[in-house]
Amino acid sequence: MIFILILSILVLWIVYGRYKNRHKRKLAGLCRNSQMSLPVIGVAHHFVGTDEDRMIALMKIGREAIKQGGVAGGWLLNTLMVVVADPYDAEEVMRVSLRKMDGLEITGDLIGNGHMFAQVPIWRPRRKAIAPILGQKSMEMFLETFTRQSEVMMDQISAHSGKGPFSISKFITAYSMESICETSLGIRTDIQNNPDHPFLLAFLRFGKMFVARLMKPWLYPDFVYKLMPYYRHYKKQIDILQEFVRQVIVAKRLKFRDFENENRAECDQLQNQPDNKKSFLERLIDIGFNDEQLQEEMLVLILAGADTCTVGASFTAVMLSQYPEVQDKVYTELRAVLGDSDRPLELADAGQLKYLEAVIKETLRLYPPVPAIVRMVEKEFTLPSGFKLIPDVGVAIHIWALHRNPTFWGKDAEEFRPGRFLDTNLKHPAAFMPFSFGARNCIGSRYAMMSMMIVIATLVRRFKILPSKGASIQKHQKCKKKPLRTKFDIMMRHVDGYQLQIEPRR
Repeated sequence: MIFILILSILVLWIVYGRYKNRHKRKLAGLCRNSQMSLPVIGVAHHFVGTDEDRMIALMKIGREAIKQGGVAGGWLLNTLMVVVADPYDAEEVMRVSLRKMDGLEITGDLIGNGHMFAQVPIWRPRRKAIAPILGQKSMEMFLETFTRQSEVMMDQISAHSGKGPFSISKFITAYSMESICETSLGIRTDIQNNPDHPFLLAFLRFGKMFVARLMKPWLYPDFVYKLMPYYRHYKKQIDILQEFVRQVIVAKRLKFRDFENENRAECDQLQNQPDNKKSFLERLIDIGFNDEQLQEEMLVLILAGADTCTVGASFTAVMLSQYPEVQDKVYTELRAVLGDSDRPLELADAGQLKYLEAVIKETLRLYPPVPAIVRMVEKEFTLPSGFKLIPDVGVAIHIWALHRNPTFWGKDAEEFRPGRFLDTNLKHPAAFMPFSFGARNCIGSRYAMMSMMIVIATLVRRFKILPSKGASIQKHQKCKKKPLRTKFDIMMRHVDGYQLQIEPRR
């Protein structure tokens, strides 16, 4: 009797679910793909396995979308996912749907209501306040930090010169973390000279644990995750990161207060200094952010900025090792702009390094740090391609596929050719979106590009970058050279850990 009752409830639940999703099923029929879909779980089984297996599955669905004219789709558990690889459709999705992927609420454990993943009512005023701080006028202050910290990095990696393969990523991570702590918090952490710095170690450990949780949706509910044996270790890393930033905020508040009580003239001088001489934290204090808001936004800037710069610059260094003719052009350009001097780069110099910028952009095109982003549809609208999207459907903007769509990049879309950013114009602005696109794009894109340009320029000036003999490559018949093997854990990374070799130029 109980068995019959349970079976009846199950049947009714399935019938109700099919009725409720009848419009989604119709949409799914219009954007099918050739990937095998199973009952209940849909295409989720393709994403089971290693991080590399997950990236391979993501690439397959991206190529499927390209083949079908820019749109594919399938069920991911109980969510219908529409995959977009057409810039016209992507632009419309970014314009209409501002709500980010369900499940990212778990980022709140660390960053609270930080603007990156916040709900729209919180995100909108935060972004409006923060965006000017990351504008072009602040680049001069950032540049001084980037050049100084990149020289520290060169001193660190010089021990590996002429001594075989090593991972460049570890050093770029430390460079990025120290640079962003200085520009955002206004402090010097000396992380590059201290690889066991508690903040750096907590950042790395938290990242691994967060990714592991994000890839297992059944661990999203807090009450489930808190039962896991590793939850205490996860919480410990969050406490370290939050406490570090909190102490800096408190110290900065006390500094202003002490000046105000003891030396009004010095306080006025500190508060009235030009904005481009102030850290992010000081400028957010000026506009009235409270301590909780300051902590949330500082953690967003540090964690997102450090990881993006690390992945982008690391891939660029590896590509330069694989393409010596491209590296030679970069070095020639640097010599043309800077001559034989050892002086640090200035803002005017950076503006003249057009080929270096093109190399970084071409690397980001083929290896975007975030290969896909998801928006949730909240109201019905129609894409330029004719597909009508309905509420509660997820739309995956497949950046990796957008960047390889031959309709917008030509028959050589799979090839590494930096010159394409110098000799041709984009057919659509959304065809290239390594930092997302539209209203919720990455507000730190200028910052990230400048950081990557400075560290790569400094690296090429000091060393010749050589390939790692054991670098793994992926076969692809359309490429003149075989692309790098990649894996996916929120960000796209190199399977071989960005291995390369260096030799001194002088």
